[in-house]
Amino acid sequence: MSNENLFKNPYHFTSTLDYMIKERKSDLKKVSESDYLFPRLSEELDALETVLKTLSKVYEIAFGENAINKDYTCYEVLERLLDFSNKAFYTEQLIEENYEHFEMYKEFLERGY
Repeated sequence: MSNENLFKNPYHFTSTLDYMIKERKSDLKKVSESDYLFPRLSEELDALETVLKTLSKVYEIAFGENAINKDYTCYEVLERLLDFSNKAFYTEQLIEENYEHFEMYKEFLERGY
């Protein structure tokens, strides 16, 4: 499966990560802590779990709770986050451009005019 298809199918992507995590956990059970492979397998497991947690949080920011288990693609998530970013940027610009007018209006109201 190509990377593009992987990103279009979130179930496959997360199930692949889940599978890899299970494999690393299984591998860790097969080796002792003194085995030279143990640190590497442990680091790989930590990295995979971090990727899955991060991805889950990113999906949640974009589409709410448990979004990773819904039918959103990585492209849709990125598009949504970019939309949030653009709206925040334009809102900030609007506030900066109109701040002086807001302060004058606030002062006007405080004086009781």
